[in-house]
Amino acid sequence: MTLHSRPPHTDIPDQHAVLVDAARCWRTARDTGGAVQPTLFRLLRRRRADMLAPVIDSLMTLYEAALGRPVVMGDARALSRDERRLLGLFERSQGLGSAIACGDSRSIALACAISSTVIMINLAKIVPQGAFLG
Repeated sequence: MTLHSRPPHTDIPDQHAVLVDAARCWRTARDTGGAVQPTLFRLLRRRRADMLAPVIDSLMTLYEAALGRPVVMGDARALSRDERRLLGLFERSQGLGSAIACGDSRSIALACAISSTVIMINLAKIVPQGAFLG
């Protein structure tokens, strides 16, 4: 499995770095027709966060549905606008209405997915990037 282009996340929390990396992995798997959850599982296992694979899959599917278009990912140089919006939703610095213009049912589903993802990320006790997993 190839490592996805990582943004310069030295200035964002480990949980956000994992979310961005997993979102990019999700996008690549979807675009190439790969098995999304097994691909996410392999990526997340390195950080002892493999239980997040179905959570991230659901979150990204609902985020894309709320946007009404494919999620655009950034690259090693910078986060994309969609990635910044997603992280903003996690920080609660943006309301769903200002971040995404979509119908009520999609907003509600996305809000529930974000809440569930926050809970699961907190339960996962993510291992910091570069930590020894011996």
